[in-house]
Amino acid sequence: MLPDGKGDYFHMLSMIKHLHKKFPERHIHLIANSPTVHEGLLPAPKIDRCSYQISYQAEPFQEETLQKIQKAALWISGPISIPWELNNLATVEKQKGINIHEYDEDPSTPGHAGSYNQWKNSVVMGLGTESHGIFTCNPKVFTWEMLENTQLKMLLFGNAQPSQEEIETYLSLSDLFFCYMSTLNKAVKFILDAVAFTKLQEKQKSIDICFPCKGHLHNIANFLGNEKANLVRQNVGCIKVIAYKGDQIKETSIPIKDNGLQIRIIDVGALTNKDFKILTQLSAPLIGCTGDNSLATALSYGKIPFYETNPHKARLAANLLRLVEEKLGEDSELYEYLSTKFNAFNAFAQFPEFSSKIIEEAKELGCYIRENRSFNSTIQGIANYHLYRLQYPHFAARIDEIRNQFVREEMTLDEAQEQVKKLVEDKANELK
Repeated sequence: MLPDGKGDYFHMLSMIKHLHKKFPERHIHLIANSPTVHEGLLPAPKIDRCSYQISYQAEPFQEETLQKIQKAALWISGPISIPWELNNLATVEKQKGINIHEYDEDPSTPGHAGSYNQWKNSVVMGLGTESHGIFTCNPKVFTWEMLENTQLKMLLFGNAQPSQEEIETYLSLSDLFFCYMSTLNKAVKFILDAVAFTKLQEKQKSIDICFPCKGHLHNIANFLGNEKANLVRQNVGCIKVIAYKGDQIKETSIPIKDNGLQIRIIDVGALTNKDFKILTQLSAPLIGCTGDNSLATALSYGKIPFYETNPHKARLAANLLRLVEEKLGEDSELYEYLSTKFNAFNAFAQFPEFSSKIIEEAKELGCYIRENRSFNSTIQGIANYHLYRLQYPHFAARIDEIRNQFVREEMTLDEAQEQVKKLVEDKANELK
């Protein structure tokens, strides 16, 4: 895992979840190597027949762990590919492994160069034409009553066990946005866009920004001060920064102008994965994203992503934009908004003009990604494919031979498909 967030770990949990659905009788063992910054924050897998171990030491796997990997029918490395950790495995054991790479990772990124080509079985997740999709969330419908964080419920609804009436009263008076970002100056830009987004409504409401920023929210005042002129232009009157430290609440007010909108920026600390999904689904259509997991969740729920693009994720941003262009067209509002945010040098110097059209476009894109670019079933098929190749090596060798003959143009595609079909039928009869 990398130190920038817990998304890598939740991708591992997603892999376990979908592999368990495909292989319910097989035991799955999770091995996570994490920086100490995540210690105590990584939940146990909630799946039967699954064990796990987490190491918080940046060192190669111990001999005991390597032996456990060697005994496995199949091992999967990812989403941060770590083939160098497994160089002590025998060649035959390496053939039992699959390297899964995080979304459209640029192989030229320092520290990652060459990792694509060190192993035979490598799979790249992402939205590119040669990528294999992203983990998507099923369209389960959440309600505010399901929210687990009692501190957040108290701040929003005034009650740790809010009634339907209390929830409706809050929603009639306030717009709640979810900002899951790691860089404060970019988060402030998201807040400005959130204010612009609320102008879609006839009735102007107060604005709440749920921003679980890992205890660094006290530094946001300086960045807000740098944007005071823009906040005045957006008719923001006062910003309240609310943060919890243990059970203690600390509130700071930042006056902007008289008689303007009130914004509350709320940090209630780390969220459970369930609360993360609830907030993503039920908050406003515009959501601040920082990593693979938050972006994939936002897209799954048909949200408009304000994506904090980092240099090694430029390819993912470009592929997302290309997908929006193919599906919705260059004249779509979603394409115009994302292209401005991803490409323009002055992307954060202007206020977007939103219409309700962009909300429907984001929902359409989300539905398309769930149905056509999901990695959920792909990971099941990849694991199944490699298990059978290992179980029937002569069959796998013949498949490789047919593929190579096609690549060398020694047979047509129709001929190759016919030979594979016959081979599968013969093997199926043999196994009856």
